Amino acid sequence: MKKNKCMISTVLAILLIASILAGCSKPVQTSGPNAAQQSTDGSSKTTGNSTGNTTVKPVEIWYAAEEIVNPTGTIDLLKESLLTKLNIELRFDIIAKSSYAEKLNVMIASDDFPDLIDSTGIPRMGEAIDAGLILPVTDILENDENWKTVDKRMFELYNYKGEIYGLPVVLDRPNAIYYREDWLNNLNLPVPKTIDELYNVLKAFSENDPDQNGKDDTYGLVMNSSYGQTQPVWFLFLPGSPTKDNGFYYDNDAKKVKNVFQLKDDITDALLWLKKLYDEQILDPEFVLTNSEEEENKFITGKSGAWLKGILWIEPRQAKLEKNFPGGSLSIFPAIEGKYGSNMKQIPSGRAIYLTRAVGNNIEAGKKAIAYISGPEGIRELYYGREGVTYRIQGNEIIWTNPDDASKYNPGNLLSSAYTIQPLVPAKRLMRNLEIVGDYEIQKFINPTMSETYKTNGADFKKVITEGITKIIIGEQPITYLDTIINDLNKLGMETICEEMNSYVNNN
Repeated sequence: MKKNKCMISTVLAILLIASILAGCSKPVQTSGPNAAQQSTDGSSKTTGNSTGNTTVKPVEIWYAAEEIVNPTGTIDLLKESLLTKLNIELRFDIIAKSSYAEKLNVMIASDDFPDLIDSTGIPRMGEAIDAGLILPVTDILENDENWKTVDKRMFELYNYKGEIYGLPVVLDRPNAIYYREDWLNNLNLPVPKTIDELYNVLKAFSENDPDQNGKDDTYGLVMNSSYGQTQPVWFLFLPGSPTKDNGFYYDNDAKKVKNVFQLKDDITDALLWLKKLYDEQILDPEFVLTNSEEEENKFITGKSGAWLKGILWIEPRQAKLEKNFPGGSLSIFPAIEGKYGSNMKQIPSGRAIYLTRAVGNNIEAGKKAIAYISGPEGIRELYYGREGVTYRIQGNEIIWTNPDDASKYNPGNLLSSAYTIQPLVPAKRLMRNLEIVGDYEIQKFINPTMSETYKTNGADFKKVITEGITKIIIGEQPITYLDTIINDLNKLGMETICEEMNSYVNNN
């Protein structure tokens, strides 16, 4: 018998910019060793030999990013290209994801921080901009030949008061429900096309020995305590996700920003469905103790038949699964229609590079660095390097100079950029699943931090939602506790936030 171990675990995400705003009041000055060598026209020059020749000294640009998985030597190749093509000497600092915000906070507090910051969409970007931390890069889209061609919808996330403040290096595609294709075949079940059929498949994954090991040791679905990437579940019942942007969404018919907690009957249905999965131990009962890394590990080690993840990242998960289960196969469930349409929806979001005030007089060099790194050449160099140096192609196979790099290459990284960059060799599983997804709804991006009330109450808003829905799902509170959640959200200004956001959306 499976053991039901659970306890409330509230995960409060640390907002990067919220954690570093304390350092934003300091005056603009150039960071790095080149600061003392700035000329009045913003260039960095040094006098050459005694013949009077003058040589242009490379401009140092300091770039900080969270740790990334990339093949050996690709960062050096990127730095080499920036130096030879743009005369930019890139200082590339890779910081562990777990300590990224904390270390940037320390850097900014000491007024010695990067010129370029690589981060996911900053929830409180407006505050950082108003405080003078982040500088606009709008003119890159107007002047750079590559960036002129990119779909302008991709920049909504980085738009503030008519200016663009970030260039995306990763553009998210919809999250999906991954599943064990081999388990579905073992159980001789069809791919689900409705919510009821999805429930039946998840139940069978939990109860019908899908791995055929004769043990009752599997669950239908695993997710994590912060409800990361759970949108495909919420979209079965709702037009938005209560755990993404705290439930705020744009109603295309009404042309207004609303919140899913204003749809009491629909969110009741969603919570009761998840509670049913939990009560019947279809949903991993330890999800409230599980972080995102543990969640993935449970899936690829055969503890669960379904998992929630972005559609572009299936190839490396297939490779991990095969190490544990030769012959194991992953796929994603096709879109399922709910009351509000397909459960495959996506707002413009992802990871971008931002230009900070630390760049000082080297603004133009900083912009050139951003445009190159996040452009097609930079993306190619960073994620697979250069043919003949980091790899070679033999038929439909990549032969890596360093054999260990085979596990670091993910074709989804190329497809997630703002450009259409083809994988080095055909990625059959990825392309098949992209075909399964087909067209998906691109939702209008709304930024809750455009609301002054949200800026003040956003953290409390999130806490009420995360703790409240968890209590209902695990049975610590009855479904009627939803009234308490809604009442608390109203006290925190849910209606006012919608009004303030509508005022912003209608005027921009």
